Amino acid sequence: MLQFLLSPFELLIGVFTAFPLIAVCPVLCCLIAKRKARNPLAWAVIGLVFQLIAVPVILVLRNRMDQLDEYLKKYPHCKTPHGITCAHCGSRRIRIWIDGAQHRHLCNHCGVHLYNS
Repeated sequence: MLQFLLSPFELLIGVFTAFPLIAVCPVLCCLIAKRKARNPLAWAVIGLVFQLIAVPVILVLRNRMDQLDEYLKKYPHCKTPHGITCAHCGSRRIRIWIDGAQHRHLCNHCGVHLYNS
């Protein structure tokens, strides 16, 4: 019969102690990806697999957002008779964040960066 070096209780304590350390990187990647309008689930998986390099990589990646015409090509259902809607939540409340010469259009409801103008 096999004997384990750790008792099941000690193994359970070790897993619960290590879990917060293992989960920090995927959670950070998910939060950063949401802010940069990337796919949060994909970046959480990348963060889990590549713990040490995922956060610097996602921070360094250039945040290229669509112009209005590219946004409407990608999400044609977002053009309504009342204006433009958010592709993520369907809200019509879009605010403009002026960042130097660039105008960023953000959904006022869910906060996602939609397009630039």
